[in-house]
Amino acid sequence: MFTSASDIILAVAYFLILYFSIFWLLALLEREEVKRVRLKRFPLVSILIPAYNEEKTIRACLESVLRLDYPALEAVVINDGSTDRTQHVVQSIKATASLPIILINQENKGKGAALNAGLQRISGEFYATLDADSVVEPTLLKKLLPYFSNQHVTSVLPLLKIKNPKNLLQRIQRYEYIINMFHKLLNAMLDSVHVTPGPFSLYRTAIVKQLGGYDEHNITEDLEIALRLQKHHFKIIQTGETGVYTIPPDNLRDLYHQRNRWYKGAVINSFAYRSLMFRKDYGDFGIVRLPTVILAGILSIVVLSTLAYDIGDAVVHAFVRLSAINFDIVTLLINWSLNFHVLDLRYLELSVAFSVLALSFLVMVVSFRFCREKVSRYGRTFASFISYTLLYSFLLSFVWLMIGIDIFRGKIQKW
Repeated sequence: MFTSASDIILAVAYFLILYFSIFWLLALLEREEVKRVRLKRFPLVSILIPAYNEEKTIRACLESVLRLDYPALEAVVINDGSTDRTQHVVQSIKATASLPIILINQENKGKGAALNAGLQRISGEFYATLDADSVVEPTLLKKLLPYFSNQHVTSVLPLLKIKNPKNLLQRIQRYEYIINMFHKLLNAMLDSVHVTPGPFSLYRTAIVKQLGGYDEHNITEDLEIALRLQKHHFKIIQTGETGVYTIPPDNLRDLYHQRNRWYKGAVINSFAYRSLMFRKDYGDFGIVRLPTVILAGILSIVVLSTLAYDIGDAVVHAFVRLSAINFDIVTLLINWSLNFHVLDLRYLELSVAFSVLALSFLVMVVSFRFCREKVSRYGRTFASFISYTLLYSFLLSFVWLMIGIDIFRGKIQKW
């Protein structure tokens, strides 16, 4: 039986989490393999690499592009006002490169403006974006391009993984990325992908140009362009093909700033495209996916706030009880006795919470299989698993809480 408003709030939150977990698992059971034809021609592919102060990573990024097993390539690096040696590194690679590398130097305008500058210079029938801190596998293009045999497909996405996680925080993010890739696969089955990430999302050039390119004032331009594609009923495919590795934040400060921008951009763009919500002509994307982008943040804030309230309430009551005995803790401990009965347990809440945890574990197992990854690949598996399962969600909920405060205050940072 529920004993307080917080119990009711948590029960509703758990129910919604459980409901959507089952919804996506049912989508998995109805999965149909996307048919892919053999690549019969090699259209020119342009690769856009926006870079701002990336002297430490741009060389590895470009060298991976040079190793791509594909005969018709051009690379465009947009140096977005870097103050380090990014331009010098690119020029040194360009001098001996085996494929055309175009270097655009401009004042710092943000990632959207950098991508638009690159779009104006390319001539490829298809283009890919590639973050300067990411690397690609040689066979990637030959695996992605065949999906465009379906003329409705406008963007194709590879698996995105963490590159050589060095510490516990990066290993935790590895779990997160792998599970998110599985969720994106489920979304793609329902034509509900809502973001085309910076690391090697592949597009039909003409379509993106036709839609006006990237929003230069958007803090999550990759999410906004995906929503625009969905608005015009273009198809986005998430594949199970591996090939892109990126470097995640290695400290809490950088992680907070990254996720604050990501989640805040998700809220702003979802609100901007709210006309797509709950419309049957947008299918599962309009009815389920887009509304849950905001709902996920609301649930995170509600659960975190409710738990914080319960903990605070317990601390206050403990303080009141201690003050009543003049803080005689020694006597309290001497006279303490266990007063527990199985009927005192909140069985409904425990069963719902257990179901959520069981489903979460099942999703994790399936996700690692889908991504062809071993949980133990980078060591310290137990610490990473426990930290991801029990602590990481609270950290991300805190980010959502701060975003709620920022939006209430009208604080929106630049890219």
